[in-house]
Amino acid sequence: MQQGRPVRFEFAWNQDEGSGQGRMVWWIDGRAVMKAPIPAGTRRMADFVVLLNIAMGGNVCQGQVPSEGAYDFVVHEMRMLTEPEVGGWGRFEQDWGWAREGDMI
Repeated sequence: MQQGRPVRFEFAWNQDEGSGQGRMVWWIDGRAVMKAPIPAGTRRMADFVVLLNIAMGGNVCQGQVPSEGAYDFVVHEMRMLTEPEVGGWGRFEQDWGWAREGDMI
């Protein structure tokens, strides 16, 4: 099977410690693809456990089946940082302004 280019997935969670209310932004290859509010009362991010469980379904491939019959999803690295790696919280604010709205958690 031919290997494609690496794809970078990023996610930032910005939450007020007092109210629990906040915002999230997702990026693919450096481009914001979705944003969503965090409802008041949601547990702090520090209370969550990260599970890498990638379910590929729905319209993720725009209805196209790859010629090989499947895609390989290989994780080369996973990190948790205190702010978005590229552009920091300034980038988060800028991208929040134009990214499409997703569903609340």
